[in-house]
Amino acid sequence: MITLPPRHYCVIENPVVKNEDDQTQFDKNGQAKLSYGSLDVRLEKDYKEPFPLYPGEVLKQTATLLKYVAANSALRLKGVLDFDDNGEQRKAGDEWLFEGPGTYIPRKEVSVEEHIVATVIGPNQAIRLSAKKELIDRLGQRRVAGENWLIKQLGAYVPLAYETVVGIENAHVVTDKKALHLRALKTFKDDFSQTRNNGDEWLVTKEQTETYILNVYEQLVAIIDIKTLNSRQYCVILNPVSSDGKNQLGKKKLVVGDKSFFLQPNEQLEKGIQDIYILSDDEGIVVKCIESFNDEIDNVTRVPGDKWVVRGPREYIPPVQVEVLEKRKAIPLDENEGIYVRDLKTGRVRAIIGNTYMLTQDEELWEKELPVSIEEFLQRDSLSGRQTKATVTSSVQMTKRDKSKLITYRVPQNQVVQIYDYKAKNSRIIFGPELVTLGPDEHFTYINLSGSLIIHLLLATFAIMSLCAADDASISSMPAGSTKIINSKPSCLIYPLPAMCNPCKYGQPIKGVVCGQGSGACALKDGICKMNQYDKMYCCPYEHARCCPTEYSSSKCKLQCTTDAQCKSSEKCCGKFCRRCVPAIY
Repeated sequence: MITLPPRHYCVIENPVVKNEDDQTQFDKNGQAKLSYGSLDVRLEKDYKEPFPLYPGEVLKQTATLLKYVAANSALRLKGVLDFDDNGEQRKAGDEWLFEGPGTYIPRKEVSVEEHIVATVIGPNQAIRLSAKKELIDRLGQRRVAGENWLIKQLGAYVPLAYETVVGIENAHVVTDKKALHLRALKTFKDDFSQTRNNGDEWLVTKEQTETYILNVYEQLVAIIDIKTLNSRQYCVILNPVSSDGKNQLGKKKLVVGDKSFFLQPNEQLEKGIQDIYILSDDEGIVVKCIESFNDEIDNVTRVPGDKWVVRGPREYIPPVQVEVLEKRKAIPLDENEGIYVRDLKTGRVRAIIGNTYMLTQDEELWEKELPVSIEEFLQRDSLSGRQTKATVTSSVQMTKRDKSKLITYRVPQNQVVQIYDYKAKNSRIIFGPELVTLGPDEHFTYINLSGSLIIHLLLATFAIMSLCAADDASISSMPAGSTKIINSKPSCLIYPLPAMCNPCKYGQPIKGVVCGQGSGACALKDGICKMNQYDKMYCCPYEHARCCPTEYSSSKCKLQCTTDAQCKSSEKCCGKFCRRCVPAIY
């Protein structure tokens, strides 16, 4: 016997056949007729008394408690056989829900597929649903298979039999400093009732909503930070968005602070946020026109390729038609300072000396190159290096020179330099003490005497000495006022060859000393290297190496001096006991 407790049921396989009065049918042999392959669900309310199983019946499912479906949950049912469900025709394969609260009474035509629990939708949340087949959703809208949509109503939501919960979508918070950059995945109408075409991009800002849940056809590209300009800043936007929301490709837009804004999709900053140019009276910027425009500052029309200098003092914000090439500052120059400047149009190089100068738009600093030997010569201390040869050695430590600055050299006393201008093809000789400046086409030159020139020099010296001895062999002193200077034109007649005119101011060149190979040899002989008008260098007697006459006597003993500094430049303090200033012998 089978007994069913309250709220229980059992399932019988191959149940007996009953008539309309619920009476068991028997065959002619008195055996109960069976419905083979069929099932019979027997409830406790119909079988309050224990009942037996007829021969052939099988207890497929023992007494089972009826399933209670709570609120916010449901059973997904599937039809196994066609049947009438309280006036609604169910076909095999159909699926529907039995929603709670309630007790589910099983039927042989129905199988329970799934127990569904409702999904709770919180604030700033939505659930994303997908349709497994064509259906009409809870909002009365027809959905096709594969379609996705959102449910944003707060509370519990039980998906229908043909609905699948894809996931929960959380809202993005939009602030006054952040915006959402969105892209449309297909053509649709967004939450603001604006039609978006496939591929469109736009921003959602706080002016529209404080929180935003992405639509199923929207893609979040990026979260955009706000751009803020203060009163001393500006920026240039590339491909700005017009009033219809379309990018103006290739165009530029100037934005000047104070201002805060979001970059629209596909907009870019050309060089980021830039500071306004604040120019003092000694500053300027070189700009170039890249697009024709009317320059309201200078009231002229600029064409592409124009260059000009915007000079201070002033504030300057370059328009979008202008490209800033370089910022320049005036170069302050003292009386003996200068720079080399090259004109970019003509190529001419000139030296600017002694005044503050700012390069124009067609000028640049020019670097003057020098041989390594000259570089060493300029960097050596002029006084300490007089006794050394001007040769380049690996031990010399060279310092880096600003090649655009004017090259200057302080010629010491008793020294001379020759400067040759390769453009004008002439030379000049500078005697010390003097400050020498090199022009753009000028260079220092070394003088080297060959062996044949030395022989001619010795012969010429011997000839002049012979002439002087024949003229007056008794001369032992020469007053300063009547000193014979042998660097004028007649001296070339006395000296053997015109190409060897004597450059010495007093006397003849010192024998056996070759100039041009360092000033040390000539200086050791108390001489100085000098050049004549034919660019020949000779070691001349030191102009201030004066001496006392060989014979000097005085009837009076009157003390006039104690040192040479108390005498004139052409005199010397002579005498053993009574010293006097007398004309010196040179």
